[in-house]
Amino acid sequence: NGTLRLLDLQANNVLDSGARALFAELARRGRSPAALHVLNIANNGLTDRGFADVFACLLRNPALRCLDVSCNALTDAVAPLVC
Repeated sequence: NGTLRLLDLQANNVLDSGARALFAELARRGRSPAALHVLNIANNGLTDRGFADVFACLLRNPALRCLDVSCNALTDAVAPLVC
């Protein structure tokens, strides 16, 4: 059915620009992240700016059960977003 449930991008050097492009492309192709259960974007060089793009997409995702953003360059400023 084409539903994306798990996306594991751990240690792929996605960076902020890649996160922005990936989630924009998913939206463009009509692949809503609404059914995404697991997202692993650990160790990808994301900063608060890149995470903001990811988070904007995740706001429309009530199914997300596991989010791993460890080992990125995030500050404490993003903590309230995910808690």
